Amino acid sequence: IFYRHLLEHKRKSRLMFIDGYTVFMMILFAVVGYNFRVKEAPEAAYYGVLSVAIYFQYFMTVMGKLRQELAKPYIYLIPDSSLSKVFAASITSLIKPAVDGCCIFAVLAVASGNNIMECVFFALAYAASGAVFVGMTILYQRVLGGQPMIVAKVFIGMGLSLLIMGPSVGASVVAAILLPDSLRFLCTLPYTVCCILFAVVLF
Repeated sequence: IFYRHLLEHKRKSRLMFIDGYTVFMMILFAVVGYNFRVKEAPEAAYYGVLSVAIYFQYFMTVMGKLRQELAKPYIYLIPDSSLSKVFAASITSLIKPAVDGCCIFAVLAVASGNNIMECVFFALAYAASGAVFVGMTILYQRVLGGQPMIVAKVFIGMGLSLLIMGPSVGASVVAAILLPDSLRFLCTLPYTVCCILFAVVLF
């Protein structure tokens, strides 16, 4: 399953996981980063950009290849454990946000002149969010199955994401209050750790 997904990614783009969405987000973040530098935007604005990126990522993940794979009967006919099959089907969906996060926030760091370490942890938070969305895709495919109500699935998924990510965001807010200015780039680390734990539980 994983090898087939790699071949499909290779057909779409020679750069494998860097596709049109990645390029669009890089251009968007370059423009945003440049404007942030010119206008000397406050640090909170960068967290707003991270939130918007994660919001876009949610729709790209829940409507992406993994959902299509789980909707087909073939994966269930393979004589192997459910967990190994689901994990194999999810690997490219886990790699994609990690690659996107590295590209997007590297561009943001260069264009804005922002703290490079903060952008590194933004990329980690973005990748961890992707893992949660992959887990959620599996969960409500398992619960709702082949129900044709795509809009209902999206809204249920958004509600579930708020329920899961609420504690993660809260942990990062507490970290932002407690951490000194010199370690402020670690604010998103509690969010990242919580997202990874939630993703493991969802799997």
